[in-house]
Amino acid sequence: MSLSAAEALARKHEAQEQTLAEATANARAQMRYHFRDAVRDAVREILPEMLAEFRAKGSVR
Repeated sequence: MSLSAAEALARKHEAQEQTLAEATANARAQMRYHFRDAVRDAVREILPEMLAEFRAKGSVR
């Protein structure tokens, strides 16, 4: 049993939609983890300097 061109195209689109949905979900998860890690690294780098400045200003008063 062969499919008509329209049916074959419809099945192809359905398969692509599923693949795209999975890829999009994976990309979102990767971006979320990348963003979280980037923020964590920035805080680890900047926070000690900010705390030192805050303490220095507090000790001057």
